[in-house]
Amino acid sequence: MGSNVSAKLEMRNLEVEGSNPSCGTIPTYYVTFPHNSKFLYIVYSGQKYTSPSEGHVLTSENEIIPRLYQVNARDQVINSLKNQQQSVFLVLLPTGMGKTLISTLILDMMMERGIIKHDEKALFLVQDRKLKYQLYDMASKYGLSNHGYLFLLDEKNTIPAQMSRQHASLAKILFATPILLTNAVLGKTQRIHRETLDQVKVVIIDEILDILAQSYGKRRPREETIQYIETKYGRGRTFNEIVHDLKTEIESSQSADYIVNEKQLEDYLLREFAPRDYRLSKKFEPILNLLDLLNLSSERIIIGMT
Repeated sequence: MGSNVSAKLEMRNLEVEGSNPSCGTIPTYYVTFPHNSKFLYIVYSGQKYTSPSEGHVLTSENEIIPRLYQVNARDQVINSLKNQQQSVFLVLLPTGMGKTLISTLILDMMMERGIIKHDEKALFLVQDRKLKYQLYDMASKYGLSNHGYLFLLDEKNTIPAQMSRQHASLAKILFATPILLTNAVLGKTQRIHRETLDQVKVVIIDEILDILAQSYGKRRPREETIQYIETKYGRGRTFNEIVHDLKTEIESSQSADYIVNEKQLEDYLLREFAPRDYRLSKKFEPILNLLDLLNLSSERIIIGMT
């Protein structure tokens, strides 16, 4: 999995600067993004699981019990915050492995340990509306409301603007999409005070690779994409051999009955490597600037999930 991740980063012109094997077998990397921010990059290799439902355990009492690798991810972030003074992180896991819960675990411990102070807030920023509600539900079920009020910025404007501003100012954790949040702060009818955003200490951004390095422009045709993959990553292998080896690598890291569909894997590689150019997402750029996240001297903590 690590080699796949490196390729995904490299094709987006994101420089991997080195590794620091810590916290067991999980290596960490510094990755430089185009605007020169440093991310602590966390790669999960060799984690065996059988289905997306194993992202966490749900007891008969509906108590959410995180798995060891999720606790490990939380601990790496917290330890790096305290001991290495890192402030920007990237957490990577395969789909279904519970990134949402990991972000919840991290916030919970930050609040318990006073990393997020009583007068500071956290913000969940996601591209997808449905995911915004899923994050809100997970935070509620896990008990983040014990630390303070959870505020979900609604597209339907179900409450008056004045009440929305009050709720946001009182909230400990905010949940929003980028365009909605930008409009809520800068729109004609202000639904969130600018001063409320100034209180945000931690920003959790979902699918951050697609935000900081979003593909655009003309894509490579199929044959050119295949040639690009063979030249850059083949080491003498054909595209079919690359797909076969990758299938074997993935299956060997999973449970014995885990089978990778070779055609789906081939389509995925062609789709991922077809883009020629990458840039900062235009949807996210206004809110990232509003939050001052692209400023290298910013003191906010950023946790990117992908």
